[in-house]
Amino acid sequence: MENFTAAEMAVKRRTEEIKQLVDRQESNLLHELQSLKSTAENEAQSQLETVQLALTVMESAMELLSKGSTTGVTQAVNDVHDIAKRLLKTHIIPNEYHAPSYKFVPVNTAELLGDDQNIDGNVFEVEHPGNYTAEMLNHHPRSPI
Repeated sequence: MENFTAAEMAVKRRTEEIKQLVDRQESNLLHELQSLKSTAENEAQSQLETVQLALTVMESAMELLSKGSTTGVTQAVNDVHDIAKRLLKTHIIPNEYHAPSYKFVPVNTAELLGDDQNIDGNVFEVEHPGNYTAEMLNHHPRSPI
């Protein structure tokens, strides 16, 4: 009966190891997604700030044009022209920005394990305690119980 207790403990230990592995992998995947999300949010914020800056400069230039002197108007036109050139050189055009998209694709555990395999392991009948067949050592169940 001791061998049943030892086998039960081994099954529980192995199952706990697998649970911990799955928990670590979940944590790693969620961390990776959070990092990707943060990068995408920062990029979107940067794009928005650039467009807002361009809008502010153009609004200021329009205000100067409506009330300003000839010198002020000339300077405003030059400023708008310089900013427009800079924006075009760096490809900051709102309709060209596309936020990245991600998707989770789970591993097909049935395909990974095959028909006769269990993710935790298998229980074998031991004909002579302490002796293992070559089949058992190769992790292929002869007669799972």
